[in-house]
Amino acid sequence: MASGVGEDDMMIATDVSFYKNFAFLSLLYYYIPSKKWKLNMMGLLLTLLLVIIGARRGNVLLFSILVIGALYYRAKSKSKSTRIFVILFSISTFAIFIYFILQSTMSEYLIERGLEDSRSAVENAMLNQMSIEELIIGKGLNGRYFCPILEDDYLNGWRYGVETGFYNLVLKGGYLLAISYVILLVIPAYKGLFKSNNLLCKAGGFYIVYNLISLWPFGILAFRLDFFFLWMMIVCCMNKKVRLMTNNQIKQTFFYNIEK
Repeated sequence: MASGVGEDDMMIATDVSFYKNFAFLSLLYYYIPSKKWKLNMMGLLLTLLLVIIGARRGNVLLFSILVIGALYYRAKSKSKSTRIFVILFSISTFAIFIYFILQSTMSEYLIERGLEDSRSAVENAMLNQMSIEELIIGKGLNGRYFCPILEDDYLNGWRYGVETGFYNLVLKGGYLLAISYVILLVIPAYKGLFKSNNLLCKAGGFYIVYNLISLWPFGILAFRLDFFFLWMMIVCCMNKKVRLMTNNQIKQTFFYNIEK
């Protein structure tokens, strides 16, 4: 507000989700020093708190999934004798955190918005303006549709994207691109979660599934660090040699200098 930004424009998703680019690191408890993992968890929880305050419902869901994943892979990194205790302690701590946040005034805006549908009208407008051919192959990188939802719109009602990541793929490349992209992610996710011997590939499979889920609220493809981590995990999960490595072999190969 001090910089002149209007109050209605302050809590946009890209501003309050600043930690998203680095969130994958919170899944790597076994491979990174404990202090660095705790620092990443602080960033993850702080961002979750901010998206709750900003009532970014999609991001609340996505960051909650990441927190659960980070706590799960932390527990998986422990010995079997302490694993159950770590899981129960982590679940209890996270549940208490969410309870107090939801009971405080910080979540009033989120509760007020509830299940408000702010996407269907835009998505239907886009789909209704696409021919059968365009639904199959899309409208190209500059594909657009008419949906005047802003009073002061310099594009005169034309939109070149849609917030829902899956439908944004449909707009640009049709269902052919959207479904191909989903299949491209499903295969390495399955191999990482169920056909690997180490926590890096399993965490990578989890992160790929997280990105698949993100296609519903957001998930728009972009040249960002979080997509670099995504494609790096796709490569690792598709590489049989990497999948069959042990945790210690992974640590020696990819995280050898992380303590320095």
